[in-house]
Amino acid sequence: MKKLSKKQGFSVIGILVVVVSVALIGFVGYLFYNNYIVKDQNPVASGVPTAPEIVNAVDLDSAKTILDNINLDTDIDTDLTQLESELNNF
Repeated sequence: MKKLSKKQGFSVIGILVVVVSVALIGFVGYLFYNNYIVKDQNPVASGVPTAPEIVNAVDLDSAKTILDNINLDTDIDTDLTQLESELNNF
């Protein structure tokens, strides 16, 4: 009778390739995730404007004066007029 030699299992090289591949994919994923988290926590990096710091009552009064001088109704009307003209040109 002949003895059949059957190779079973994985080779060391095959396991090493899989481990290195998984580690590389994990490392790249970690870099992207870390960059995403840093941008999410930093409002300047995400493009969200930050409000100036109010230190005393004078700063608060000047901010109130600026906000009171803004006329939202005319700004909205101006925006709507501009939007309508852009739509008509389209």
